[in-house]
Amino acid sequence: MKKQVVVLALATSLMGCATIGTDPIVVQVANATYKICGFLPDTIKLANLISTLVGGGAIIGQVEQIAQEICAAAAAAVPPVTPKSDRLRAAKDITVIVRDVPVTGHFVR
Repeated sequence: MKKQVVVLALATSLMGCATIGTDPIVVQVANATYKICGFLPDTIKLANLISTLVGGGAIIGQVEQIAQEICAAAAAAVPPVTPKSDRLRAAKDITVIVRDVPVTGHFVR
Protein backbone atom coordinates (compact mmCIF):
# COMPACT_ATOMS: atom_id res chain seq x y z
CA MET A 1 0.00 0.00 0.00
CA LYS A 2 2.82 2.42 0.86
CA LYS A 3 4.48 1.72 -2.48
CA GLN A 4 1.27 2.54 -4.32
CA VAL A 5 0.91 5.84 -2.48
CA VAL A 6 4.52 6.78 -3.20
CA VAL A 7 4.20 5.84 -6.88
CA LEU A 8 0.93 7.77 -7.18
CA ALA A 9 2.46 10.84 -5.52
CA LEU A 10 5.50 10.70 -7.80
CA ALA A 11 3.39 10.26 -10.93
CA THR A 12 1.14 13.16 -9.93
CA SER A 13 4.09 15.45 -9.28
CA LEU A 14 5.63 14.60 -12.65
CA MET A 15 2.39 15.35 -14.50
CA GLY A 16 2.90 19.02 -13.72
CA CYS A 17 6.21 19.05 -15.59
CA ALA A 18 4.47 19.12 -18.95
CA THR A 19 2.60 22.31 -18.10
CA ILE A 20 5.40 24.60 -16.93
CA GLY A 21 7.17 25.31 -20.19
CA THR A 22 9.98 22.78 -20.15
CA ASP A 23 10.06 22.19 -23.91
CA PRO A 24 13.75 21.59 -24.79
CA ILE A 25 13.67 24.16 -27.61
CA VAL A 26 12.14 26.79 -25.32
CA VAL A 27 14.79 26.05 -22.70
CA GLN A 28 17.56 26.28 -25.34
CA VAL A 29 16.33 29.67 -26.52
CA ALA A 30 15.95 30.93 -22.94
CA ASN A 31 19.48 29.76 -22.09
CA ALA A 32 20.93 31.30 -25.25
CA THR A 33 19.17 34.60 -24.53
CA TYR A 34 20.51 34.60 -20.98
CA LYS A 35 24.05 33.87 -22.17
CA ILE A 36 23.96 36.57 -24.86
CA CYS A 37 22.52 39.48 -22.86
CA GLY A 38 21.49 38.36 -19.39
CA PHE A 39 17.76 38.59 -20.18
CA LEU A 40 15.67 35.64 -18.96
CA PRO A 41 12.38 35.37 -20.87
CA ASP A 42 9.25 33.79 -19.43
CA THR A 43 8.99 30.28 -20.93
CA ILE A 44 5.27 30.48 -21.66
CA LYS A 45 5.65 33.73 -23.63
CA LEU A 46 8.75 32.32 -25.29
CA ALA A 47 6.84 29.23 -26.42
CA ASN A 48 4.25 31.54 -28.03
CA LEU A 49 7.00 33.39 -29.89
CA ILE A 50 8.63 30.18 -31.12
CA SER A 51 5.34 28.75 -32.36
CA THR A 52 4.72 32.00 -34.25
CA LEU A 53 8.19 32.06 -35.80
CA VAL A 54 8.45 28.46 -36.92
CA GLY A 55 4.81 27.42 -37.07
CA GLY A 56 5.57 24.18 -35.26
CA GLY A 57 8.28 23.27 -37.77
CA ALA A 58 11.96 22.59 -37.28
CA ILE A 59 13.90 25.20 -35.36
CA ILE A 60 17.40 23.74 -35.64
CA GLY A 61 19.82 26.57 -36.24
CA GLN A 62 17.33 29.27 -35.27
CA VAL A 63 17.96 29.25 -31.51
CA GLU A 64 20.72 31.88 -31.72
CA GLN A 65 18.73 34.04 -34.13
CA ILE A 66 15.66 34.09 -31.87
CA ALA A 67 17.83 34.82 -28.82
CA GLN A 68 19.53 37.71 -30.66
CA GLU A 69 16.16 39.22 -31.61
CA ILE A 70 14.94 39.00 -28.01
CA CYS A 71 18.16 40.58 -26.72
CA ALA A 72 17.95 43.41 -29.24
CA ALA A 73 14.37 44.16 -28.23
CA ALA A 74 15.20 43.95 -24.50
CA ALA A 75 18.24 46.21 -24.87
CA ALA A 76 16.17 48.79 -26.74
CA ALA A 77 13.47 48.71 -24.06
CA VAL A 78 15.68 49.70 -21.12
CA PRO A 79 17.95 52.70 -20.54
CA PRO A 80 21.73 52.23 -20.48
CA VAL A 81 23.02 50.38 -17.43
CA THR A 82 24.91 52.09 -14.64
CA PRO A 83 26.15 50.34 -11.49
CA LYS A 84 23.28 51.88 -9.54
CA SER A 85 20.59 50.97 -12.10
CA ASP A 86 21.83 47.40 -12.51
CA ARG A 87 20.03 46.29 -9.31
CA LEU A 88 16.79 47.93 -10.39
CA ARG A 89 17.02 46.56 -13.90
CA ALA A 90 17.48 42.99 -12.63
CA ALA A 91 14.42 43.25 -10.38
CA LYS A 92 11.88 44.43 -12.96
CA ASP A 93 9.90 42.34 -15.41
CA ILE A 94 9.61 43.96 -18.81
CA THR A 95 7.62 43.01 -21.87
CA VAL A 96 9.20 43.41 -25.28
CA ILE A 97 7.66 42.84 -28.68
CA VAL A 98 9.48 40.46 -31.01
CA ARG A 99 7.84 39.96 -34.40
CA ASP A 100 4.50 41.15 -33.05
CA VAL A 101 4.58 38.70 -30.12
CA PRO A 102 4.95 40.02 -26.54
CA VAL A 103 7.74 38.35 -24.56
CA THR A 104 7.97 39.04 -20.84
CA GLY A 105 11.12 38.51 -18.84
CA HIS A 106 13.75 40.18 -16.71
CA PHE A 107 17.46 40.81 -16.66
CA VAL A 108 19.52 38.65 -14.34
CA ARG A 109 22.60 40.08 -12.68
